[in-house]
This record gives sequence, C-alpha cells and structure tokens, in this order.
Amino acid sequence: MRIVSVLLILLLVAAACRAVAAEPTPSQRARLLYAGEAAFQQTLQALDTFISTNQHVPTTQDCAAIMSNIVTFASNSFADLTLMTMVVTNLASYLTNDYQNGSYRIAPITVQIAVALTTDTNLSAAVNRSVHARYLSLFDYSMFVDGPLYLVVDKEMRVSGAVHANGILTLGGPLPQYGMGLSICGFTTCASNIYCIANPDRVYLTNVGSAFSAGGMASMNWYGMVLDCSNANWRELSDQVWNGGVRSAVHGVKPLCPIPCISNNPHALIDLPDSNDSPAIAAVKFSNRAGVRVLTNGVIQRYVGGATPYQDTGARAGSVTWLTTNQYFWNPVVSNWVRPWDVDVALFKTWAAANAAYGFVSNQATAGILYIAAPTNKSYHAVRLKNGGTAIPNPVFPGGVSNGFVVVTHNPLYIWGYYNRYAAFHVDSDAHALCAGDSITVLSDGWTDGHTPSMTLPLADNTEYWTSILTGLCTNRYLSESVDRVGCIDSLPRHIENWPGVGMGGNKSIHGTIAALWMAKYNAFEVTSVTNSPSRYWVFDSKFASPAAPILFKFDINIPNWRHTESRQ
Repeated sequence: MRIVSVLLILLLVAAACRAVAAEPTPSQRARLLYAGEAAFQQTLQALDTFISTNQHVPTTQDCAAIMSNIVTFASNSFADLTLMTMVVTNLASYLTNDYQNGSYRIAPITVQIAVALTTDTNLSAAVNRSVHARYLSLFDYSMFVDGPLYLVVDKEMRVSGAVHANGILTLGGPLPQYGMGLSICGFTTCASNIYCIANPDRVYLTNVGSAFSAGGMASMNWYGMVLDCSNANWRELSDQVWNGGVRSAVHGVKPLCPIPCISNNPHALIDLPDSNDSPAIAAVKFSNRAGVRVLTNGVIQRYVGGATPYQDTGARAGSVTWLTTNQYFWNPVVSNWVRPWDVDVALFKTWAAANAAYGFVSNQATAGILYIAAPTNKSYHAVRLKNGGTAIPNPVFPGGVSNGFVVVTHNPLYIWGYYNRYAAFHVDSDAHALCAGDSITVLSDGWTDGHTPSMTLPLADNTEYWTSILTGLCTNRYLSESVDRVGCIDSLPRHIENWPGVGMGGNKSIHGTIAALWMAKYNAFEVTSVTNSPSRYWVFDSKFASPAAPILFKFDINIPNWRHTESRQ
C-alpha cells in the first residue's frame, strides 16, 4: 500500500512538472502572439493586394495560394516558431446600406492562425480575426456617371433608386403642364456640387423608401430660395430637409473610382482584345469573357477554354440568320445613314444553344455573354438589337446563378423595340440583362427603317426596356439655348425619334440601371432638341444587375470588429 502511494505521488509530481514545463514564459507568450499577429498582417496585405488586382473575393483555391505564401514568410521570419495551422475562409456576401448614403456589399473573410514553438509544439497561441471586404457593383445605383450629370428635363422624369455623379450634378424641372416634374426617389450623391437651374419647385428629392408623390418628397424650392450648393447654409439645410438623403462634396462624398486597372481608359471594358494588354486589363475586357464573340472581319467565334480559348465556328456576319449586315437607316441627330449589324435576339438564342453550347450555355464564367465588334473604319457602323422582347438567353446554374444576357460592343449600340419585356402582356422578366456600347440609342416599338432625310422625325410609341445599360456620354448642343453640355440626360440613353410623352404616347420606361463611364468615341457630338424628348420612367431593379458586370472600385479591407484570442495546449 505504501509503495502504491509513493508511486502515485511520484506520478503526480511528474505530471505537475510537465504542466509547469508546458507553461510558456511571458517572453515566449509575447513572441507567439507577435508571430501570429505578424502572420495575420501579412495575410491582410496579401488579401488586399489580391482583391485590388483581381477585383473579386478570393476563391478556396486562391486562399490556398495565399496561405502557402504566408507559410513561407513565417518560416523565414521566425526560425524558432512553427506555423501550425492557417485557415482563410470567405463567407457569403451580404448587402448593407450605409456607404456614402448608398448600398454596398460586404464579403466577410475569417483568418485563423496558430503558431507553436518549434522545440515544443504543445506550446502555441492562436489568432482569430474577421475582416470585411467592401465593394460596390456598377449597378448598385439607378444612375451612375463618372463625371458631370445634367438632369434638366422638359418633361416628366421619375427615377426610382440612387443617383451618383463624380462631377457636378445639375438638376432642373419642367413647366407644370408637363407632368409631375423631376423626381429622384433614392439617395442623391455627388462628389462635387449640386445645383438647380430651372424650376426648383418642380424638382423633388427624397430618401429611400418614399413614394413618388409630392407629399413624400421635398422640392429644391426652400421658402422661395433655391436649396442647392449656392446656398450658404447648404450643408446643414440639405440634411434637415432631406434627412441625409441628398449629399455633396461638403458632406464628405468622395468620387467613386472605376476599375483601378483601367481608370485612365474605362472604354477598355468594351474594346477588342489586344496582345499588349496587361493580364489585369485583359481579364476585365468583355471581349475576353464572352461565350460568343464576333470580330470586325465578321468571324464568329465560340469560347472553348484551354490555351487557345476561342475557336472559329465557320459562320460569318451576314451569313447567319441572326446577324445580318445589309440594312441602312437614317439617323437625323447625326445627319447620316447608319449601317447596323442587326442581331435578332430570338434567332441568336437558338443558334448559340446549337453551335456554342459550352461557352454560351455551360461554362458559368462566359455563359450568356455576346461580344460584337463591327468595323469602325467605315462611317457610322453600329450594332442593333431587335426581336428581344420575348425570351432573351438566360443560362441558369445551380443556386439560381446566371449572367443573364450580356451584349457588348465597342460600336454605337441601338436597342429596337421592347427589350426583355413582352409588350403584348407586359410580362415581368426574371432574366438579368446588360447592354454595353460606346453609346446607346433606343428605338421605340414603332420604329421603321423607311424614314429619309426629307421626312419629319418619326413618332415614337410607348416602349419599355428591362435591362441595365453601360454607355458613354457625348457633348450635346441644345438648339433652344445654343450651348454645349456634357453628361446630359439625352445621352442616357440617346433617342432619334419624336417622343411626345405625358399621356400622349411616346413614354420611355427603363427598368434596370444606367452607368456612364467614358466619353463616346463615335458620334461624340450631337444636336439636341428637348421638345422631342420623352417622359422618362426609370426604375432601379437589382435583378438586372448581371453578375458579369464589373465591380465599381477596388475592395476596401477594414476591421470593424475583430477577435484576438490565445490558446494553450
């Protein structure tokens, strides 16, 4: 019995000694935590670099590559320590509404790092933190312009959704006989100054959620004075009147920078492939991301992946029923004939399913994306979409993921008639849609190609376009004032018909979003008669914001709430 007791005591003493030995000294503990923190900071820098360069949240494979680099860093920096475990996990992103009075998405990323002594791996410390990558899509706004925006209208205009301009925002309403006026039902932000130059009592601004009615909105006429940046008390009064829903540079609103790698030339998004492009520029070009693309020589290619990602289908522009090249029509605004490459959307959908099934239907990265480059060395070449009112292409993947139908061209783009919206029954569409071009002009459902220079402007019918739009601005010369302006509503999108509006027919309705990032290269100057402009009804609808749309600006890594824990084994 005594021998057993002695042995038990000896075992307890030995266990206590091991426990004491396993207890890290203060200097060891500090060094372990310091190493874990250093590895985390390196990880944070690697995440920021990756996201800024690639413009997307890292995938599982990307995280593995980042972790491999951090392991190398740790082994080179701390010879007496071992990086035991490292886990980088990106969680599902979610939408919030408190970035510069607008919405942005948050992608939570968790980082877990465990560091141990090389001589005794039982002695370790762990650092667990959560970081947030914040980002916006180009189409989280109903209207976004990278430059000045001139919203002075002569007929009714309703905008449902947020509006942002990186340059001066100029507003103005119509006379009382032309409907309700200019109404913006959503956050209105500007990285410069906001001015109202016409009928301030007909310009209504409001917060998100208010209805289109004078009772739920406040005009820019404040007790007989214009309430804009010319008012000495603009900063305080604007917050008081619109409850923070209308803000300019004096409120701290900053310019939202387009995609960093093409910030000096955003037109590159829609340009042809170029062997001199950097990998970052090549990656954002739609011409390198399309399931089907048509080059200026008329060759129609399909995406097949691999070292040579595009393959000639054998078809040519003009030789297939969905892409004809033998039409002309008169554009009275530019005073010239336009020779379009006409895309019959319904016929293309059938052709693509049969001839480009992998790239346009099955491969998620390129599915639904059509890129067309008509020649630019001939006068007024363009691309025109027609017969797109019924079922546009919309490849859907597990989880409901879809790019929808994305049409991109470096030429001027015309949209003819109802688009993504069945006119006869006004059937709602659930398909994503994006139309991108050097400039975009809408033709009403009543348009025909038979008009000539000697005829008056054709009369437009009511028409609805359910798509997001990515376009360029031009310089507009207003005949009534003999002045030139950039960033005008008449470019977003353009029109070449007489749209009577205000209950007389010829109303233009757009469901989706509009973004203008560049100055148009073709038809860069237009003569505008505001009397022919339509009543405009713009409704922001995020479902038309195709996942193929580019991110607005680089991710912003921050650490609003972080956790730092230590563990011992």
